[in-house]
Order: sequence, then structure tokens, then C-alpha cells
Amino acid sequence: MAGFDWPPRVTQADGRVQEVAWASLEEAARRNLLPNQNAKVTTAKRTMSGKLEFLPSNIGLEKGSYRVTVDYSKYRDESVLDQNKKFVGRGKVGVALRVIADVTTTKNNVNLGGLLNLAIQRNSGSVSGQLQVTVIGIQHPDISKLIVLPSNLDETSITKALESIGSIKVLVDAETTRTTPQLIAISRRNISNPLAIIQAVAPIV
Repeated sequence: MAGFDWPPRVTQADGRVQEVAWASLEEAARRNLLPNQNAKVTTAKRTMSGKLEFLPSNIGLEKGSYRVTVDYSKYRDESVLDQNKKFVGRGKVGVALRVIADVTTTKNNVNLGGLLNLAIQRNSGSVSGQLQVTVIGIQHPDISKLIVLPSNLDETSITKALESIGSIKVLVDAETTRTTPQLIAISRRNISNPLAIIQAVAPIV
């Protein structure tokens, strides 16, 4: 869902709430509008139709295809409206670091709860797949040197991904970093096609 600009609603001194463009704000003001931080691991199973179904647990999984996402974000909560200004859910607007592993398991009862577990399962021959690192809304001259290119899932690529995320995370608060907050996540409640709604109400950047 990332990659869409989303104007924040800012309360002015006189109490009026206005939408302002992120580009019109100084960097310090942008960061002040992102008070929340979150780090999590989510696991989704890829169905026969290619859709991803999020799972409540990432242990004891049966053989199949999965997507494991390790996500760190700084964000603010915003109401998401459709083109008719109707409320359709809650969205997270901010910046994020994301490691995505698309894996296939060859055994039952595997544990996909995080990158270290993926390394253990890979070494045991239980999983195979691809790994990529995504940086959302964070601009710094050193990021291109630190980001890991998509690669096969193995112990080396997992180690590099962990090192990459750690180094880039340090840059999030650096004075020379520029942020471009975006809609990075949206609740699926009452939304049959969230991507279409986002495209209808926000420009692609």
C-alpha cells in the first residue's frame, strides 16, 4: 500500500483543522507529526489464487507459500476517506523500513517468526525463497549504499538485511535526512478493494 501521498490534518492556533501538503512543511514539522513508532512481524499465506491471507500465528505452519514481513515504521493515524468523503477505515501515514521474504516451505510445523527464524529454517532445508528490503519515504545520500538488493534467501542475505535495516534506522533521525510521509498501511475493515480507494483519493508519487 505504500507510495501514496497523504495530507495531514493540522490543528491551527485558532482551533481550525486544515489539510496541509507535506511538501509545504519544514522537516522538523514533518517529524513532529509522526509521533508513533512500531516494529512488528507479520506472516501471510499465499492462496492458490495468489492472494495473501494474514495469519494469527507464524509457528506450526504447514507446507506452502508465505510472505513474511518485518516492518519498522514512524507514523500518525489518519482517517481514510473514499472519493465521496465516506469513512472507510484507519490508515497509517508515515515512513517505514520493510524486509519482505517470499518463501516456500517444504516441511510442516515450521516457524516463520522473524528473520533469525528464517535463517534457522533455511539452514535446515525447510524453506527457500527471495528476500528484499524496501525503504519508504526516507531520503538520505547513504541509503542507496546500504540497501540490500533482492536476493535468494540464505544466511548471508538475511545477515545483510539485518545490518541494512539497523544502519538505515539510525539515519531516520539524522539532520541530513528528508522524509516524505506516505500512506504505508490501511485497515481492511469495510474495504473490498483498498488499493482502488487509495488510487481514487490520493496521487501516486
